[in-house]
Amino acid sequence: RVSMPDFDVDFCMEKRDQVIEHVADMYGRDAVSQIITFGTMAAKAVIRDVGRVLGHPYGFVDRISKLVPPDPGMTLAKAFEAEPQLPEIYEADEEVKALIDMARKLEGVTRNAGKHAGGVVIAPTKITDFAPLYCDESGLHPVTQFDKNDVEYA
Repeated sequence: RVSMPDFDVDFCMEKRDQVIEHVADMYGRDAVSQIITFGTMAAKAVIRDVGRVLGHPYGFVDRISKLVPPDPGMTLAKAFEAEPQLPEIYEADEEVKALIDMARKLEGVTRNAGKHAGGVVIAPTKITDFAPLYCDESGLHPVTQFDKNDVEYA
């Protein structure tokens, strides 16, 4: 096997925490952690966020963001190819150009951190020997600061 062994935590939402608690009780609370997941600024959302920060009216921003196709994995670059109106209004309106230029710089940047729905790490010793931990505001739900891709290398 090339990758680390893993198992899926495909339990209903109501019981998932109980299963993870059981695993933590079994292997040691300091050896078990859930995995972080990072939400990034996607094409539509980054236009809306930048427009709001720049103080543009809702209708102005909404008109631009609706030109971005709702396809999974859509980027601003792909949207410019898929929607002919987007490059047209970009070239014709300086405010649209400024908004999109800033949005391009922020697209893909981490927007928030959360808990991966099914990712759990069980370390042979303390989890902090392998990965730093991040806690939410309550301090009750630590997760690895490595996402599902990076946690294997730890």
